[in-house]
This record gives sequence, structure tokens and C-alpha cells, in this order.
Amino acid sequence: MNEDLTIYFSQAEDSLQAARTLKSHGLYKGAVNHCYYAYFWIVRGLFLSKDIFTKTHSGVQSKFSEMFIATEIIPKKYGQYLAKLFKERQIADYELHGDFTEDDINEYMSMVEDFMEFMKQNHTKI
Repeated sequence: MNEDLTIYFSQAEDSLQAARTLKSHGLYKGAVNHCYYAYFWIVRGLFLSKDIFTKTHSGVQSKFSEMFIATEIIPKKYGQYLAKLFKERQIADYELHGDFTEDDINEYMSMVEDFMEFMKQNHTKI
């Protein structure tokens, strides 16, 4: 893994650890936010390695889908995970009544861990 990509993975791991810590304290909205950002950092690292630049979070989703999911370079489920985490982060950050459970957070962390493992194993092929 190149040095730049390693930095992005490190940032993702830090965000995932923050999500775990927040979950353990019952701070589920914050945990949702950090799950999304863990995923986001992995995608941004992928983009950097391909000289792809975006300015917005929706741009990250669109470009990820266009360049990697639609072309089947990366399995479709990972595009679905990004979309779900983005939607849930929007609720967590901007809705007063967004309720999340520990099971929700466990599901979101599993999505991040799955994608992180996939990328660690396949980044040289992508």
C-alpha cells in the first residue's frame, strides 16, 4: 500500500475506533457519523490513488458509483453501503429525532470493516 493510501486507511481506522468508543457510551448518533467518515476516508484514499477529485459528499458517492460500482470493479454492495451510511449520517447529523440502536451501529461498523478488508486485499488490483 502506498504511503498516501496508508494515511487515508489510518484516518479511517481512527474514525472506526471513535465509532466504537461512542457506541460503548451510548452515543449512537456520533457513532453513525464516524462510521460514515471511516468509509468516506477509504473512498477518498482510493480516489487519490486514481487522481480523482470531488468537492462534495454527494460527489464522492456519484463518482464512486460511476467509476467503480457501475463498471463492476468493486462489488455493488459497497456502493449500497456508502449510500446507506451517507443517508444515516444525514439523519444523525441533521434530524432531531433520528433514533439509532446498538444493533444499527454494529451493522454500520460491519459495513466499514467489510469494505476496509476488501480494499486492503484488493487495492493493488483496482
